[in-house]
Amino acid sequence: EALQSPQPTPAPKVSLPSKRTCVARKGDTLSGIARRFYGHADAWTLIAKANSSVDPDRLPVGATLTLPPAPNPTDPWKGKP
Repeated sequence: EALQSPQPTPAPKVSLPSKRTCVARKGDTLSGIARRFYGHADAWTLIAKANSSVDPDRLPVGATLTLPPAPNPTDPWKGKP
């Protein structure tokens, strides 16, 4: 009887979230969140534009913020939202 090669197991499908989010914690600022997620505090404008209903000067604890993709993730932040 001939030996058969085992059939390859298909890789599991991974679904990536279409939007990344962040929940504001006590003491968070948009610039701090931008530094944490984008590597540069000036990227706070990206977060502000994506979350127009949130006052950037009064960020409420527990607010879920949408984090849009960086303009060009392979380049360092250039301050261009």
